[in-house]
Amino acid sequence: MYNAGQLMLTTEQQRLLQTTASVYLQYQQYDKASPLLQLLLFLFPHDESVHRQLAYLHYQQADYDTAIRGCDLFLRSGHAPQSAWPYLIKSFSFHKLHQPDDAHTNYQRYIAAGPFS
Repeated sequence: MYNAGQLMLTTEQQRLLQTTASVYLQYQQYDKASPLLQLLLFLFPHDESVHRQLAYLHYQQADYDTAIRGCDLFLRSGHAPQSAWPYLIKSFSFHKLHQPDDAHTNYQRYIAAGPFS
């Protein structure tokens, strides 16, 4: 059970919130996924899947700078020493921003960080 002030969630409730957010992402209902992911990030700031889903959400919304910042924040948190996904999202985002050198650098980091997660 997790207690954030007045809000208490069981592990099952957390899982249901994450599943619901994932379904919204899969069906491109980003306006519904975003508040759930923001809540999950507030409650579980070290949960890698929440960070990954938020970065993906921002990328899909063409908010590439926010996607990059989210990946950088996660990488600096120290909770992602083996994670490859932030580099892939950063690479794609830099590509969309027409920054090929940064895109290439992050793609190389993605390859080096394998096995892929």
